[in-house]
Amino acid sequence: QYGDVMQANIMRDKATGRPRGFGFVLFSDPSVVDRVLQDTQTIDGRTVEAKRAMSREEQNSTRASNNNGGRSIGAGGNFRTKKIFVGGLPPTLTDEGFRQYFENYGHVNDVVIM
Repeated sequence: QYGDVMQANIMRDKATGRPRGFGFVLFSDPSVVDRVLQDTQTIDGRTVEAKRAMSREEQNSTRASNNNGGRSIGAGGNFRTKKIFVGGLPPTLTDEGFRQYFENYGHVNDVVIM
């Protein structure tokens, strides 16, 4: 068990409402993020990619320093962050399924559809 989850969001296409295949999880304690990232996360039989979430400002700074223009959400960034990026989610995953998965690691306060 990692600790309390403050919020879990599955990102959705604004036009269709369909899941975009990624989401974010916000923990109450930033120290648990490293433990989460060290473990393999498997949701609905699919191994998903978990990375430290970065603000847009951090992403822009990383892009500028890398000069590759690619999107970067990665292991670098703010080590005090409480949020992780979860990519490669199964398209069939529901908000309730996302909540249930992360409830294995602690109480989930909120799930938001975005």
